[in-house]
Amino acid sequence: MACVRSGSSDTASASVTKKSYRRSVARPKPWRERRAVNPEEERAMDYRRLGSSGLKVSEVGLGCNNFGMRIGQDETNAVVGACLESGVTLFDTADVYGGSKSEVMLARR
Repeated sequence: MACVRSGSSDTASASVTKKSYRRSVARPKPWRERRAVNPEEERAMDYRRLGSSGLKVSEVGLGCNNFGMRIGQDETNAVVGACLESGVTLFDTADVYGGSKSEVMLARR
């Protein structure tokens, strides 16, 4: 944060003016340009790097916590198939999702 001394040079206190504060605050910059989407045209999936691993994953992910409890294998296959066709490569699952069935149901797809 930029500080501007107030008063004479022998004054020990420092204050921040509004103008200098506004200049010093980092404004978030969009990491890429967002464009309007025409609902009639297909849009390619956008991908990001996953940390420092070098892996690229889709910006959109699928949470798999409903697999095994709320929906069965047939519905799981339909949902995962639609996601794969859309370019989704990020699937969030855990051994406790769906009564411990989520990972198994995802693997059966």
